[in-house]
Amino acid sequence: MTRMARNAPLRQEPNSISSFVAGFKSAVTKRINLLRDNRDIPIWQRNYYESIIRDEQSLIAIREYIRNNPCQWQKDPDNPVNDQSWKTLDLDLYF
Repeated sequence: MTRMARNAPLRQEPNSISSFVAGFKSAVTKRINLLRDNRDIPIWQRNYYESIIRDEQSLIAIREYIRNNPCQWQKDPDNPVNDQSWKTLDLDLYF
């Protein structure tokens, strides 16, 4: 794979959920970077997961995941409690 192919932006289907999420994240990122005058600190966790709910079993499993996911935050490596490097950051966000 060429370097250009690796760095090419992913194409998103217009009016799709991923297109909506990308637009939302882009607008919020621009606003936050303006407010804090710093573009070097990441704002979002990478990726998100899409699932197609095909049957009742899938629906039950996804509901269970959503219900239990906040409990997993304690173990998440992106939780600032688990990663103390965030203490050196000054976000300067004033809302």
